Amino acid sequence: MKYQQRLWEYRGLDLALMARTVILMYHSIADNSKDPHALHPDVFAAQMERLATSRISVVGFGQALLETNTWDWRSRVVISFDDAYSDFLTNAAPVLRHHRFPAIVFAPTGLLGGTAAWDSYDKSKSLMDWDDLGEVRRLEFDLGAHSVSHARLTNCSDAELERELCDSLGSLQARFDQVVPALAYPGGHFGPRERAAARRAGYVAAVGVTSRFANYPWTDPYALRRRKWLD
Repeated sequence: MKYQQRLWEYRGLDLALMARTVILMYHSIADNSKDPHALHPDVFAAQMERLATSRISVVGFGQALLETNTWDWRSRVVISFDDAYSDFLTNAAPVLRHHRFPAIVFAPTGLLGGTAAWDSYDKSKSLMDWDDLGEVRRLEFDLGAHSVSHARLTNCSDAELERELCDSLGSLQARFDQVVPALAYPGGHFGPRERAAARRAGYVAAVGVTSRFANYPWTDPYALRRRKWLD
């Protein structure tokens, strides 16, 4: 009976989360019909409320990495944001702080202060600038790298790949005392060459895009999986 009650409590939040780390992936949090990757702020707030009332622990990216190699029957969720959109500070950060949830923002360092020039749907979306990233750190959210120019890394030459990875992490580390040495592959495009390059550039982990699979203690840290929500 207690077992059935426990299953009922987890219903709708993925019963298989235990002993795994799930990394949630977000981009823009905005009411933007032109962008299919944008999530309405009301939906985001509802998701965070649902997460807050669940039995799942929300942990920072760095903490999750430290726990990756330990077998632990706790549920863990990491919240991540790609592209460093300006609406993170206006629409996401207040909700996260309300619930005291940690999160990591992956920033394309060469495009900060500009717009999403690479985007196929809405190139007008504004990105945070360096001062905004300072505010992200002041609010105690983590920062990670998202390359320099949001290039498709699998199309880069070896020299371009090295620059995209090294310069992005290096510029973050030069400005902030604490940076998580983690990479979000732009567009989720990567292979063995890109994983090896990330390791050489000093990253300790890298994440892709959506997958229905979670991360286990034996998952390659340079091919970590993410998903849009827990259902």
